[in-house]
Amino acid sequence: MTKSIQVFYAGFWIRLIAYFIDAFVLLFVMVMIFKMQGEVAPEIFPHQIPSQALAMLISWLYFSLQYASPYQATLGMRMVGIKVVDLEYKRLSLARATGRHFAHYISAFILFAGFFLIAFTKRKQGLHDYLASTYVIYEGE
Repeated sequence: MTKSIQVFYAGFWIRLIAYFIDAFVLLFVMVMIFKMQGEVAPEIFPHQIPSQALAMLISWLYFSLQYASPYQATLGMRMVGIKVVDLEYKRLSLARATGRHFAHYISAFILFAGFFLIAFTKRKQGLHDYLASTYVIYEGE
């Protein structure tokens, strides 16, 4: 006899709260890096990276490394008790986590409609979740 596990998918609002927490953390980190880059540019950053490219690099590392980590979640997601899993409810590889991160740009590009799908799909998946074959579930599931 197999044990049935009930999974609870994280909806739009809880994911939005997690994202706002992550955005605040990223903003703080980026301000500190840009401030340091401006103050000590000749010594540490002789070939300054354009700020948009640096911001994309930091964002990619922040999200992808945390999705693929044993926590399976960013700091904001951990604070609200949710995590990212693949379709078999397992941890993401770094490649899948990277794909999911960049799929966010597609969700945003179409007037954020890719994010609004979360509110209307059975398993609370946004376009980026469909593209990366992921779910966002409550921790402990």
